[in-house]
Amino acid sequence: MSDLDSQIYAESQATLEALGKEGLPALAIFSPANPRKPIVLHSAWTKATLLEQLAIVVEENKKMPGQSVTTK
Repeated sequence: MSDLDSQIYAESQATLEALGKEGLPALAIFSPANPRKPIVLHSAWTKATLLEQLAIVVEENKKMPGQSVTTK
């Protein structure tokens, strides 16, 4: 393992620990409105759960002062 591989592994492990996860798969949704508190979905999530959480992120970002939310 190279030094870069070791660094990437250490950073990945630190991120997982910060999310309260021990390994992969891990799904974290980082919102611009609240980037330090990601939504973490655990292993048994459904498409409906994911869409619900994404809708929450969209709504909280619409409320950010000075920010424009564009839709397509």
